[in-house]
Amino acid sequence: MRIISREEFLELPINTVYRTYEPIFFGELEIKHESHYNDFWSSTIADIECSGSDDMANILLTDLRDISVHRFDTESVTRDGLFNDTQLFAIYDQQDISQLIERLQRCLT
Repeated sequence: MRIISREEFLELPINTVYRTYEPIFFGELEIKHESHYNDFWSSTIADIECSGSDDMANILLTDLRDISVHRFDTESVTRDGLFNDTQLFAIYDQQDISQLIERLQRCLT
């Protein structure tokens, strides 16, 4: 894993695995999609399937007792739109991703 600037991040290819980074804090694990000027698109690794932010809020506010009825959505893409030029990113390399996959595989047994 390495920490890079937003400017460097925007140049990275689609399917880069990353987390936002602030000293002593990491954001969610995400997958980068396209960059567009000073903005980018991404998807979280394991978000709840929903039709939008209002639906997500309703699920989280009303269905917390039975969240198991909701499927994970690993394909939806959202726009960053924060334009924070000082944002840092922790980039996962192939070894990091392989290690994560190996660990998740152990959860299946």
